[in-house]
Amino acid sequence: MHWSKSSGSAYRSGRYFATKQDCVEVPEFSLAAQEQNSTEARDGVRHGPGIWFPGEEVIEHSIYSKEYGKTLTVLVLDDAGGYSDPDDFNEDDELLTDSYTNFINNGQNPY
Repeated sequence: MHWSKSSGSAYRSGRYFATKQDCVEVPEFSLAAQEQNSTEARDGVRHGPGIWFPGEEVIEHSIYSKEYGKTLTVLVLDDAGGYSDPDDFNEDDELLTDSYTNFINNGQNPY
């Protein structure tokens, strides 16, 4: 991996790849390592624990470009029992809320 980006909750839980200083080898049995460009790979494949993270299943969506020799992979993690602190502001989370909720959270009357 030359580059990765994790959601705030994945980063806080330690489920991320540190690619800023060094490249990270992709797991041998991942779709990314297999350079898959199929409908199944694009639609997502559930991997058992240990492929991407120890003890955790992951859904991997992957697109391989023969032209550029690059793979784009998105990992979707199960977040059973996760904790979300409403006071823990995160710019990424704000982008996922609607305008009405943003007005209310900022103490503004939306109408």
